[in-house]
Amino acid sequence: MSDLSTLASLAWQVNELLLDERARGRFLDQCRHYLQLSTDAPDRPRPLLIDTDDEYDIRTEDKPPLLLCERYAILAALHTVHCHQEAPVDPAPWPKGAILLLHSSCRSPVYRNNLTWAALVANAKCLDERR
Repeated sequence: MSDLSTLASLAWQVNELLLDERARGRFLDQCRHYLQLSTDAPDRPRPLLIDTDDEYDIRTEDKPPLLLCERYAILAALHTVHCHQEAPVDPAPWPKGAILLLHSSCRSPVYRNNLTWAALVANAKCLDERR
């Protein structure tokens, strides 16, 4: 089994879990906790950082173990990447009708959380593009 199909298979297993409302709520809570962690500990390395200097290897040196909220967030991001037709876990939705104003929005928690979440999903997508 290739790495790509392994990640897709994992994402679809997460999708099965997300069919249960309690499990979906747990995922959402943990993903929100991940976003809060990114605010509270800005120096903590982000999960799924890609090292572009060494053939796109995932960095492992000097990186703390993944916290529970980071594990949930990675699984939710993989679900978003692979299960396009299913409702994603989105802990940082962009408010309907909101407009990005560069100077004032950048300090907004909504903007910061949305950007942090989009970066994690983009990094999860990069895992596929590397294979």
